[in-house]
Amino acid sequence: MKMFDDLVFHTDHLDITRARMDFGEYTLSVIRESGKKLYEFAVFHGGEFVQLPGITDEDDVTPYQTEDDVSTAMKKLYFMTGGE
Repeated sequence: MKMFDDLVFHTDHLDITRARMDFGEYTLSVIRESGKKLYEFAVFHGGEFVQLPGITDEDDVTPYQTEDDVSTAMKKLYFMTGGE
């Protein structure tokens, strides 16, 4: 099962740390801005933001997430997509 430690982060020219991971047809995007301790994430399907009850907020981006919060979202996506 995929967990937070499986994410591969890269820092871009704006000093934002980013990682993406696919879960079937869905993509989880996780970022952390420079100087911040918490993460934010969004889920995409077909290149578009999607809201998934129990995983994402009502907004496109779910802010103020710990590593454990991101891992919980990853577990839910993993089981939702049949372990893909």
